[in-house]
Amino acid sequence: MALSMGFHPRFYIDRSEMFQLSRQKQVWTFATPLLLRLGIIVLRVLTWYFMGRTKTALGTSAISLAYSAFLEFLFNSSPLLPTDGYYLLVTLLKLPPNYIKRVYKTWDMILSRRPLPKSLSTKKKLVLI
Repeated sequence: MALSMGFHPRFYIDRSEMFQLSRQKQVWTFATPLLLRLGIIVLRVLTWYFMGRTKTALGTSAISLAYSAFLEFLFNSSPLLPTDGYYLLVTLLKLPPNYIKRVYKTWDMILSRRPLPKSLSTKKKLVLI
């Protein structure tokens, strides 16, 4: 566990050997940081709820930290970047780990108006788009 920005716990997992695990273990490994972040958000919101009536700084700081943790959760669960959400989606859909590179390359070719490789079938073209 490492600290991000001084106060957000970040759960770091070395992914070098991850794709040799079984599919179920991969899903749990990629989902665990996201589930822990949700748990942290819930604890901070509950702290705000119960301490908010006392008008102390603890309640105010708890909701501020919950909000920033929620934004961090949204960023890390996004399947558009190679983060936990992306690897979880790739594992659940049984796609290759470098799938996002193929998608970016396909979109680069489409936007620069270069023809797509003829070796790609129509089905693969639709999946990459």
